[in-house]
Amino acid sequence: MKYDQKSADEIVEAHTRYILKQKGGARLKLTMADMSGLNLTGRNLEEADMPGTDLTGTILARSNLRGVNLFGANLTNTDLRRCDLKGADLRGARMRGANFEGALLESVDLREGSLLKSHGDAGIANHYKDDRKTVMTAASFSGANFNSAKLSANLFLGTDLSYAQFKGAKLIGAEMANCNFTGADFAGADLTGSNFAGSSFKGAILRGAVLDNANFEGADLTTAMLQDAKVDKVNLDVAAMSRTLEELSLPIRQIIRSHFEWIQTVGRTGIQADLSATDLSGIKLESADLSAANMSSTILTQAQLRRTKLVMSDLSGAYCEGADFRAADLRGIAMKECNLVGVNFEEVDASPMIVEAGKRSVPWGSSFVNANLTGANMTMANFEGADFSRAILSRADLSGTNLRGAKFIEATLTNVDLSLAETAGCDFTGAIGYKS
Repeated sequence: MKYDQKSADEIVEAHTRYILKQKGGARLKLTMADMSGLNLTGRNLEEADMPGTDLTGTILARSNLRGVNLFGANLTNTDLRRCDLKGADLRGARMRGANFEGALLESVDLREGSLLKSHGDAGIANHYKDDRKTVMTAASFSGANFNSAKLSANLFLGTDLSYAQFKGAKLIGAEMANCNFTGADFAGADLTGSNFAGSSFKGAILRGAVLDNANFEGADLTTAMLQDAKVDKVNLDVAAMSRTLEELSLPIRQIIRSHFEWIQTVGRTGIQADLSATDLSGIKLESADLSAANMSSTILTQAQLRRTKLVMSDLSGAYCEGADFRAADLRGIAMKECNLVGVNFEEVDASPMIVEAGKRSVPWGSSFVNANLTGANMTMANFEGADFSRAILSRADLSGTNLRGAKFIEATLTNVDLSLAETAGCDFTGAIGYKS
């Protein structure tokens, strides 16, 4: 049966009354119905029973879909951004091109399923079985929460799963080739036998994960955290991994001295430091001058970088969890897609660097686009004009900080402390959790 907008609104409203235990309520029960192309934004469909339903192109953004039964449903190009799907049954669903950005998928069941299709009016006894895998190719799950989800034997080919949460999830035998797992958290997940060929795990957390017989051929594991992961039955030699200090061309102190000479002579002598994709966990580089250094995809976990000069340096994609940057000079720095969880940015200067371009002076702003700054200490710092678009700043302390002209477009600002911060000219368009 095909539902138009009016008839769909009526049955969804009746279901809402059912959930709220109000008069006139009726639980939504549909089997293989056609609800494609509708606008159901922000609706309450908790515990709705909709197996096999066609929701192609339907907008369900910000809806409550807790415990919903979408077994075998068609979610092609469906908008499910920021939906609550905790405990939902999505076995055997088709999700090509679906958008799950920021959705809660905790404890969801995404295993393969068997869809029953009816032959006209023949009835349930004459349905036939159509075994299928849950397919999520070309879909976006950026920032989605899959904690404790069941994802075995699924197809996620070419899917955006950046910053998604997979803590304790079961992904046994899943097909996840060429996916983007930048910044994703797989702590304690079971990835046995899954195919991750060609996927990017930059900044991903794999602590305590089971990687038995998983395929990482051509995968990018630079800046991935593998502490306590079970790796004895997996071949990681076929993946791109971070360099160790021992694998650098020169000792680190010699590299820094040569880089300083390169700065002082404006490139006439010395060599620009290239520390990209190197594991520098816990290193002490206090007061060093690494301005304009290439430190992209570098691991700087718990690094000591107080008063370090990183003017216009490239730390894009670096993993800096727990690093100490207090009073560092970060003018014009690039920290896009950087893991900055729990870093100490107290009194840093990340204002624009003024660059001479011919007869003009051009401000070169600092970028923290798509960075994760959860729990960061950013007090009494200067982030004037910095770009925090789509960054995560949950529980960050920005009290007393200069944020004049900074961009927080679509950033997550849940429980952020902005007391006494200077926010004149800031752009908070689409910011989550911001209270003006």
